Amino acid sequence: MDAAFHEMHNGCAKHPKDWRWYTNWQIILHSDETYIGSLCFKGGPANGSVEIGYGIDEPYQNQGYATDAVKAAAEWAFFCEGVYFVIAETERDNQASIRVLKKNGFELFGEGEEGLRWKKEKPKMVWMPIYMCLGMSCGLAISTASGNTGTGLSFGLCLGLAIGAAMDARNKSLRDKYKKELK
Repeated sequence: MDAAFHEMHNGCAKHPKDWRWYTNWQIILHSDETYIGSLCFKGGPANGSVEIGYGIDEPYQNQGYATDAVKAAAEWAFFCEGVYFVIAETERDNQASIRVLKKNGFELFGEGEEGLRWKKEKPKMVWMPIYMCLGMSCGLAISTASGNTGTGLSFGLCLGLAIGAAMDARNKSLRDKYKKELK
């Protein structure tokens, strides 16, 4: 643990604006503010992924706290720019940690320095419908100003389709690239 905390401290010092990716997050019970464990990211996003580590103090194990903490950490990471995968490693015989990862939808995909390697992929986002709606809204504004509903809506819809298709293609391209790099 001393080595891990030393690495976290050095990461925070080297990346002060990105300290969230290099710090130890305490897991605290809401009911009485008791410290029951910790979770960390092992650095910021690299090649579309971040790695997590976690542990729960023995009296609080097997009560779902690690499952909840890993779920919250993965959800938060997926809201961050450039994160398409959350990675975790666990020793082959650590069945409790394996259950936590499986409950959170992680899939086994190999072995790393610390044991079995698991990944969870960010849910796919489809931008096309969002930009189509935005485009139609812009089209309505144009048609109101110009008095030509057909032209305004057509222009807005085409603009929305173009931007949505470009966003979807970029997202797919990055996801596929990072997926290949994980293998």
